[in-house]
Amino acid sequence: MAFYLKCGDVLLGTLYPDDTDFPWIYCQFEPTEHFEEVKPLFDQVCKLTEKDYEDAPDDWETAGRLLDEIHAKCQLIDDHGHQALIGQISGNEASLRLYT
Repeated sequence: MAFYLKCGDVLLGTLYPDDTDFPWIYCQFEPTEHFEEVKPLFDQVCKLTEKDYEDAPDDWETAGRLLDEIHAKCQLIDDHGHQALIGQISGNEASLRLYT
């Protein structure tokens, strides 16, 4: 099984699940050259969520807004066309949540 991160018809990368911690699915991420277009947004999300929520709630709120921006531009679809929500991408690791 794989998930495909796309903006329109452009493939940004492929996520291969390898672990779970409900509701999160952790994946190995293989970017394409097109991922560079959105990578700064994911880098910001990772930086903003380095601290615990209790220590930096405003940073986590900002990270949530950035993820909303990403979700508005991009979609994450599995082999069967089901959509998921992307969490974080850092290097070759990513997280996602299935729609419930």
